[in-house]
Amino acid sequence: MYKDLNWEFKILQINTSCRSVHDLNNKLVYVIILNWNSWKDTIECVESSLKLTYPEYQILIVDNGSTDGSEYILRKRFPDIKLIQTGNNLGFAGENNAGIDHALSHGADFVWLPNNDTMVEPDSLSELMKVVENDERTGIVGSLLSYKNNLNVARRSPYVKLMDFKADETLRVSKTILFVGAMDRPVNIQAATYFITRVLPLIRKEIPDVQLYVVGNRPPDEIKAFGNNDQNVFVTGFVEDVKSYFLKATVFVAPLFIGGGIITKILDAMAAGLPAIITSIGNEGINALPEKDLLIANTPEDFGKKPLLILKDHKLWSAYSENGKAFVQKHYDWYKTVEQTENDYKGLRT
Repeated sequence: MYKDLNWEFKILQINTSCRSVHDLNNKLVYVIILNWNSWKDTIECVESSLKLTYPEYQILIVDNGSTDGSEYILRKRFPDIKLIQTGNNLGFAGENNAGIDHALSHGADFVWLPNNDTMVEPDSLSELMKVVENDERTGIVGSLLSYKNNLNVARRSPYVKLMDFKADETLRVSKTILFVGAMDRPVNIQAATYFITRVLPLIRKEIPDVQLYVVGNRPPDEIKAFGNNDQNVFVTGFVEDVKSYFLKATVFVAPLFIGGGIITKILDAMAAGLPAIITSIGNEGINALPEKDLLIANTPEDFGKKPLLILKDHKLWSAYSENGKAFVQKHYDWYKTVEQTENDYKGLRT
């Protein structure tokens, strides 16, 4: 668990000391189904979960502050199933934590976290418990995802349109760090707070006048306060076009410690020739080569050192700039992605 975050994605510790083949069917499993503005998917998931053959389970719906009437619809559809409301969007990990906390306080021995856009097979939970039964060292078991009706699916990566700009548009401002993200999302609030409070003071020991731009719509008061109280921290709020910030900054940072697929803003920064410093988790979906295409930092100390390396060495800065842009052009360019997608569709038709 990453303890610098106010909420953590918890791993359930399971007591395996007194398991037997005969008692696992008596273990209570909470099936936690998350919902955020997607009640139709959730209904299908819950209805399939009601057909589970495992004898001891409870379904728990956790609504993450939906604004589409989900709570009312789900309570009316499933009056006998417990639904808890988080009150606002806590993000994926925060919502899971709320469900896990409730389950543990109500006697759960195990928790199962199927996505709400899936439908579970009747014997799926029983099969998962058999895996636990067969090896007392097991602490986490994962489900196999398959597509309904054996559908052939072609999966394509996100794309980036490489920025077309004139030489005089690239007016880099030295010693300028950029963070970009929707600032009403908890994961981005946590990341910006982490960088400003834990990392920026370390960088300022070497570069006192370094500037930080936090660009993204709807920043909360706690983020605005950083800009109000620090003349070198700029909280922009919504901007019409983030391109100018990608072309002005000298370093891009993404201190994200919760996985969520490919973060396209990282690719946008690299496409603009802006060296990126991100976490190992942030690179999981991108698969760039660490310390060549981008830099990896997983601690405040690393995030404090890596910007200094490239801010003080123009040759090194240029290498990361060119390598990052070449990586995006090779793997995520819009035109190549379109061509690949067209070929995939042609393949699906044959």
